[in-house]
This record gives sequence, structure tokens and C-alpha cells, in this order.
Amino acid sequence: MPRRLFALAVVLVAAWIAVQAQNPPGSPSRPSINPSLPLAPQNQPGVIIGQIVEASTGRGVPRAIVRIAGRGIGVTRVADDRGRYYFVAVPEGDVEITATKPGYFDGAFGKRRAGGIGVPLTMTPGRWVTDAQIELFKGAAISGVVSDESGEGLAGTRVRAWRRDYAEGREQLVPAADVLTDDDGGYRLFGLQPGAYIISVPSVQVTLPLDTLNEASTKGVTPELLALLSLNRATAAEDRLVQPGGKYVLALGGSPTPPPSNGNGTFAYQTEFFPGFDSPVSALPIEVSSGDDRNAVNFQLRLVQTHRVSGVVAGPNGPVARQLVRLVLDGADDYGFGSEAATTVSDADGAFTLLNVPEGKYSLQVRTLGGVLSAASPGVSLPDADSVLAAPAMKAWGEVPVSIDSRDVTDVIIRVRPCLKISGQVMLEGSNRGASPVEASAIRISVLPADRTIGAALTRPLTKDGTFEFSDLPPGSYFVRVNGLPRGWSLKAIESGGRDLLEHPVDLDDDADVTVALTDRSAELWGSVRDARRAQVPGATVIVMPVGGVNPNRTFETRAATSSVFSIAGLPAGDYYVIAIDDAQAEGWQDRGRVEALRALATRVSVRNGERRLIDLQLQIVGRK
Repeated sequence: MPRRLFALAVVLVAAWIAVQAQNPPGSPSRPSINPSLPLAPQNQPGVIIGQIVEASTGRGVPRAIVRIAGRGIGVTRVADDRGRYYFVAVPEGDVEITATKPGYFDGAFGKRRAGGIGVPLTMTPGRWVTDAQIELFKGAAISGVVSDESGEGLAGTRVRAWRRDYAEGREQLVPAADVLTDDDGGYRLFGLQPGAYIISVPSVQVTLPLDTLNEASTKGVTPELLALLSLNRATAAEDRLVQPGGKYVLALGGSPTPPPSNGNGTFAYQTEFFPGFDSPVSALPIEVSSGDDRNAVNFQLRLVQTHRVSGVVAGPNGPVARQLVRLVLDGADDYGFGSEAATTVSDADGAFTLLNVPEGKYSLQVRTLGGVLSAASPGVSLPDADSVLAAPAMKAWGEVPVSIDSRDVTDVIIRVRPCLKISGQVMLEGSNRGASPVEASAIRISVLPADRTIGAALTRPLTKDGTFEFSDLPPGSYFVRVNGLPRGWSLKAIESGGRDLLEHPVDLDDDADVTVALTDRSAELWGSVRDARRAQVPGATVIVMPVGGVNPNRTFETRAATSSVFSIAGLPAGDYYVIAIDDAQAEGWQDRGRVEALRALATRVSVRNGERRLIDLQLQIVGRK
């Protein structure tokens, strides 16, 4: 037998033996990647051979974790030193292949964007796939130096990164990273997903009444006081600067330390957004790709004249103690706890004082801690109630405008009222089997102010009896969102007082009771994607959005399999637009202008609960960004 034929026979026999043995998960022994291998016999399971590569260089990623999942298979392997992997005994049907490794964003077969979706690989009996490449996106980094007005590096100063993203049909900033500078003022934000980032150096002037601190040492500390100390990492005594007169303490730590008064007033550093603005609207975005290492994103902070703001928090029955008081720059979005220019708590008499406040126009707010903590507050969480000995005097809200120019502002009265509440129950409909305790524990209910342009919803888990409560909200309009649904269940309805909240926000001018209904009889859309010549289009992105708007409760995105077939389950009953586009055009599709362009080309379809609707789509070409 010629050597070439003998070698091929050896390869086929070895593969056949491996298929018959159905090897358990393990580390591969350098599988041979040969596109000329023929199909195995038609009555045999399939084989998949591929490689994990870094997206920007194409180099193999050694020892990545690879997993295949589908009907009848769930196997995990470790890729070899060149990133190669294989799976044998792959049954017929769609399978998903994913890969992970520390330092990289998760990859999947067919995924070409870090924030994208993988493509199901359709396996037929006996199919051999020998080129199943998976790209991993290496985390990017942004670095620089933070220095003071004289050019000296500022050690221990907080630097934050915000990523531009789209949600609710509008551009938003999503918190991405938070680090402290080193002893030379250097910082490095790493592990960043490819995209555009806004970099900031927050400076929050945290003022605390000394009497309140002393009282806390004997009677117990409030959640507000704990959060304020941790905000600037001022939990140690050396991070607290007692002011002249001995009545107040400045909590230092993560914010740049202001210089002492020189007799001509007080000074402080303002929050700054690269390359030197006080608002994210004017900031210069930093674009990074997979594996990029952008340096020299430097800050030289400026000293500004500051003043004192003082007054009293007054409720319906008089002064109100232990309230969180925040000073937010006028015209800027409130993007979470730690974004304010200055903050404090009212003392036992309801009085408050804010030191080192830069000149400008502000909103002086009283909010509960639970009403401002969100995903945009990295490193700060609501303290465990069991570890807190003293509770706030009342859950209150209030707001008053303040303008600070050339002098102190005194005798400000912030009139507050009790907070409002959104509470409710999650109901399971359509099956005798309810969600297990483990499944139910993963459900999260979120509320997002309708006018907020920062991706920072307030989120609560369900209680053991399936209820939820947000008891610390000011009046306004709020979207209610549901995440972490148990497998096999989908959202059927969100209602309050007969009003549909799937599409619309709840207008909170009084306490609201909300019912969330889940069902296991959700609708499903399925079909195939073809181009104008009726040829199959594998890997197309299929987008489903409600006719009434764009919101996460009824917006879905998937990829057609390599067979061009797609399926989207879990649809609440209603009217939708459905469109198939090339995945290269799907980045940032939730931009309001692009949504309108997609709708103009989309197919409109109505679905009912429990319906499985067939719809074939033609690939549409839309204008690129």
C-alpha cells in the first residue's frame, strides 16, 4: 500500500476508534487539522476540529477552556499549546462551541465582536468540521498619570472608565473599570472590552460632622455613614482630616487631597473628564481594539476656589437627622453614588455642612442610600443591615437648586417628603411546575429612571415568597425590567393598575403595586434567512423588537445557524418588527436613528402566547454607522 494511502487510513481508523469509544472530556493530544479529511460514514456521529485564536493577531491561544453544548452533548476540553481542540461523537443538530480564558473576553464559534453573539453550528450525521476557528478578544488597557497643578503625581487617586453603549434606544455610559493610582500617580485600567471609553478622575468632597462620627463609635453607625467612608476609602483614621474649629471632618482617601487654606480661601480639585472637562458630554472618547494598550491618557488636575454650603433638612414634622445630602452638578446626569461634587449626612439636629465646594450651579438633593446605589457605584455597596446598629431617621427625598459663585451659601432649607415605593409579586402561570428555589433566586427586578442616560438601574432580588420592593424612590417615571428568568420561562406581562408596563414606564406619584407574570407558554419565531438570490445566509443577525419602542423586556437578538435557520423563544405575546442583517452591521444597532432605519425594512408580525410562528426572512442591507 502506498505510504500516502496508508497514512490516510491510519488517520481514519484512529478517528473511528475515538468515535466508537466516545472519549470522556480531557486535554487533546495535538489533533491534526486537515481540511481534506472525508466525511465519516453517514450512520456515525460527527467530528469537530478547530483552533482558538486571538482576534487581532490570529495567533493560537494556548490552553483555553473549550465547551460544546447541544442536544445530547455537553463536553469541556482544554485546547493544546497552539490553541487546537477537537470533539468527537457529536450528535446531529445545532451545537454551540464557546471558549474562555482569563485575560480574554469569552469567544464562541462565529462570534466576530466582543459584544456579539456566536453562531450555532449545524451538525448532520457523520459530518466532519475541520476549520471551527474561535476568536478570543484580549482585554485592552488604558493608562496614564494623574498629577496636580505643579506636575507632581497624585498617589492613591481614583480613576474610572465608562464605556459608551446603547440601551433603551439611546446612547448611555456603562461603568467599566475603577482603579487607584500608584505611588507615582500612574494608573492602568485593564481588561477593557473593545469599544469607546470616557475616562474620569472623580473628586468627591465628603464632609462628616465630628459629633456624628463620635456618636457612631458608641451608638452604632448608619448605612449612610459607612457608605460615605468607603466612598473615598476613608475607613482609617489617617484618611480623615479634622477641619479648623473641630466640628467637621473631610474624608480623604480616593479623591485628590486638597491643599491647606492659604488665608485667601479654600481650594479643591474638581472631577475631571479626559482631556480636561468637568462633564462627560464634552469628554474625548478613547477607542480601543482587542489587545490595545493605550498610554499617555494623562490628567493634570486644576485647583479651583471653593466655598461652604450649609443648611438644614426639614421634614413635615421638623428637622430630619441622618439624611444623605448630595450636591450634583446642574445639567449633568446623576450617574450613581460617587458622582456628586460633594456629599454629607445631616446631624442629630437636621443640620448639614458641605466643605470645599467648587463654584458652579448645582442641585442639592436628599436621597436614600438605596435610591442612589447602582451598577454605576463600583466598590460601594449597601451595608448588611445586620451589621448596622442605627437606622436612618426616615426614608425621605427632597431637592433644591443652589448657585455658588464668590461666597459661602448658608441657611439652605431642603424640604423633604417620604419616599415612594414600587413593590410587587412575581406570578408563574401556565404550568403545574413552578420555578425551583434556585431558579427563583436568580430572578432580578430592576427599575430605571426614564430620563437617565447612564446605564445604572436599581436592582433587587426576589424574596423567598416571590415579592420585591423598591421603597426609596422619588417621584418620576420608571421602567421596570426583569432579568435572570428560569430556563423554560419567559415574561408574559408587567402591569400596575391595569397599565401595561412591558412597553411603558410607571408614573410614580404615589406608591405603585406591580404584578410580574411569567409563563412557560411563550411564543417562538423560527425560520431561515436567505439573500436576494434566495441563497442561504448562515450567521445572519436576527433582531426582534416591539412595534411600540425598544426595551429589553421585548427586544431579542440572535444569530442564524450555519444552516441559515434561526429560532427565538421566550417572546411575550404582541406585535413585533423582525429583520435579518449582516452581523458586521449589528454593532450599536440600538442607536435611535438606526432603529428607525431597521424598522423601515423589517417584517411586521403578531404572535400569541404558546404560538410557534414560521417566518422566512430576506437579508437586508442597512446604512452603516
